[in-house]
Amino acid sequence: MITEIKDWYIVDVYKDKLFEERIGKVLWGIVIHDEQGRFKTGDYVCTSRLLKISPEKREAYTRTGSSYLLHGSGERVGIAHDDLAIISMGVSPSELDCIKNGFD
Repeated sequence: MITEIKDWYIVDVYKDKLFEERIGKVLWGIVIHDEQGRFKTGDYVCTSRLLKISPEKREAYTRTGSSYLLHGSGERVGIAHDDLAIISMGVSPSELDCIKNGFD
């Protein structure tokens, strides 16, 4: 079963804010269609750890066995592990700095 997403990011997750040691990567995006009905159109999704990205098929596969079809162009960003909880609550990686700067 595949979940189709747009406005997606491949998010490299680093141990800390020094960005020296990458500990994994996740996918974040906006749902277009979910074959399993887990997500509604327009919902965000922040996946479990990515295991494989297939650029030629525009698909990504997670540790938990989910498959994602990537529509449009995406971005690759890096975040500290501490920030993973924030994007898991729906804040897009591009909005992360704005949110964090508001707390400083």
